[in-house]
Amino acid sequence: MSSDHWCTPEPVCSALDEFWDGPADLDPCSNSRSIVRARKAYTAGGLHLPWKKKTYANCPYSTMMPWVEKGAREIAAGNTDELVVLWPVASSTLWWKRAVGGEPIPPEVKGGKEIWSPNPTLVFPKRLAFLDENGRAVQGARFDSVLFFYGPDKRHRQFLRSFASLINWTTRGR
Repeated sequence: MSSDHWCTPEPVCSALDEFWDGPADLDPCSNSRSIVRARKAYTAGGLHLPWKKKTYANCPYSTMMPWVEKGAREIAAGNTDELVVLWPVASSTLWWKRAVGGEPIPPEVKGGKEIWSPNPTLVFPKRLAFLDENGRAVQGARFDSVLFFYGPDKRHRQFLRSFASLINWTTRGR
């Protein structure tokens, strides 16, 4: 795929619906090909418009830091109670370190408030098959993927239960 508009695969969408007992309140990173079921979807302006209580984001992978900071601001402001994010694994980058809590998010970004740690995370054992421009699964991404849940501790078990079937859902090989 030539762009960084990797559309979320159906098994992830179905697990999101199970986790939230229906569609997400918001997909701030949507596009015309997205199959994510959300009550509201932004195809532009997701970094500037307010997010909702239950937000799912599959951010453009070419500009990750602004999305990490936007998520932190929305949680700190109380706009977002639960955030599920599909990130590429990039453990040597600053945005990754901030996303996983290994590097602090600057106080001015989160308004000096504490925000939830991304626990638990679900790392896929093989590379996901994202959707191409025609809605078909591509052979496999060029990177490993992870789902983070930012939300209250009492919801962690449900997150793991809802997404547990995805541990075995992958493409063949790399």
